[in-house]
Amino acid sequence: MSIVVLVEDNPVDVDLVQLAFARAQDPPTIVVYESAEAALAAPPAELETADVIAIDLALPGMSGQALAAVLHERDIGPTLLLAMSDRHAGILVEDVECGGATAKTLTAEKVDAFLAAREAGEQRVVI
Repeated sequence: MSIVVLVEDNPVDVDLVQLAFARAQDPPTIVVYESAEAALAAPPAELETADVIAIDLALPGMSGQALAAVLHERDIGPTLLLAMSDRHAGILVEDVECGGATAKTLTAEKVDAFLAAREAGEQRVVI
């Protein structure tokens, strides 16, 4: 079973991500933290055992980029910075290394592609 850690402060975006992954044949366990600070305060094993750590770009307090940098320094990951709205998508440049994380915008098409690849048995999927 896959584990996705989602660091996202907007409950609507959390619901959207959970709904998207719920469509998978073998949906991952999704662990949600509402801030970078909460994620860093979590037991280390929760972050270290995650298959991916998805981090909202526009978090209150510590930014998504700063959290990704800390996780990179601690050799925890892989991390994926997400622009969860068009308002923030312009900040990101596709496939740019950002504090050890790959920066991406999350779209419905990318979620569908991810789910299709996982259902086809692919172990590592890049969206």
